[in-house]
Amino acid sequence: MDLELTGRVALVTAASKGLGRATATQLAAEGARVMISSRGADQLARTAQEIADATGAQVEHCPADVADAADLDRLLRETQERLGGIDVLVNNAGGPPPGGFDALDDATWQQAFELNLLSTVRLFRGVLPHMREQGWGRIVTVASSSIKQPIDNLTLSNTLRVGILGLAKSVALEVAGDGV
Repeated sequence: MDLELTGRVALVTAASKGLGRATATQLAAEGARVMISSRGADQLARTAQEIADATGAQVEHCPADVADAADLDRLLRETQERLGGIDVLVNNAGGPPPGGFDALDDATWQQAFELNLLSTVRLFRGVLPHMREQGWGRIVTVASSSIKQPIDNLTLSNTLRVGILGLAKSVALEVAGDGV
């Protein structure tokens, strides 16, 4: 399949394993230059090398915690410096901790908000100017089946993933006319 990504720059977060890794591998196989990120530096470096070896693509890596604004700023800056403007964003993050409503204090809610929803806002802000300027961009947000039906004992995820979906749909309406 040719997704017409040759030469495009893709940023994939939470990409050292699982869905993020699989997505980064496919983007690299399609000819994209890929920046992968996750918190674990050693695993991330191994994953980048393995994807590059398997696909022959340029695969860079930058450790970052998406819940940390400074880390996200650094990730976006390093992607720009090493690969150029970001054409494709795969917004992926791990889930917040399980728990029912009564078990969750304000600090836990705040941490989950930073990890899932605010990281999405920050990443969108970081990639949209370039995408809009060039008249082309793609944003994929990995969510959960909980956006359709809540999953027992995952109150934080159930709540925030629906918020991410609402954000993605709202932003899509705003930028579709710009080719994003």
